[in-house]
Order: sequence, then C-alpha cells, then structure tokens
Amino acid sequence: MIDESEINDYLGEAKKLILDGKFRIALNSNRLTNLSLFDEYLINEESVKSILLNLTVYDFCEKVQNKHANFNHEWLYVFGKEIDLIKRFEEKSEMVPLYIKFNKIEDKFLIVVSFHKQKYPLVYYFQ
Repeated sequence: MIDESEINDYLGEAKKLILDGKFRIALNSNRLTNLSLFDEYLINEESVKSILLNLTVYDFCEKVQNKHANFNHEWLYVFGKEIDLIKRFEEKSEMVPLYIKFNKIEDKFLIVVSFHKQKYPLVYYFQ
C-alpha cells in the first residue's frame, strides 16, 4: 500500500535533485517517444524543469520495479500531467497528456526515463 506521504517525500527528494541540476531526461535511440515530444512541440529544458517541479502527489499513477536484470532493485515512479504545449510549426497550443517516469539513483541523481505523450489513459492513484 502506497500512501500520500511516501509520494510527497519521493517528490520532495526528486525536486531537490532537479533544482540542484542533478537530473537528465533519457534522450537516446531507446527513447524515441521522448525525442518525438521535443520534435512535435516547442518545449525546452526550462519548461521540462517547470513541469517536473509542478508535479504533485495527485499526478502519481504507480510505482513499478525496474525490469532490467542489473537494476531490478530500483523502483520507478510514474506520473501523468496535462500540459498546454505549442505545436511546432503550427503556433497553436493544445492540451497534451504526458507520461512521466522517474528513476532516482541512490538519492544522488534523477533520471527521467519517460517524458512523452501518454499512449493510453493513466489511472491516478490518489484521485
């Protein structure tokens, strides 16, 4: 059973890492959906940082164990957030439901594993 205080504590620690510049978004060939968000919308590192810093316990969806063999001791936290973004080349805004998944490494670094449009509707744990 997950309670709100656990998620609030986790978010507090994650936000401190973000403010300290100890985070990165996974933008590699294994994370093409992350890259496509930056191709499709006008979004930069500052706006990503703002979105992450504005996550709340009510954006939390689930906590899942890392499926990679060498990292199955790690827990990933999934959040969803609807954000108004401007479409590139069209200059019109639209509400975009985001899928955001974190991996906090030993309280020293935060990897934003997923930061892209939701592929399916999320279920919010505390809503």
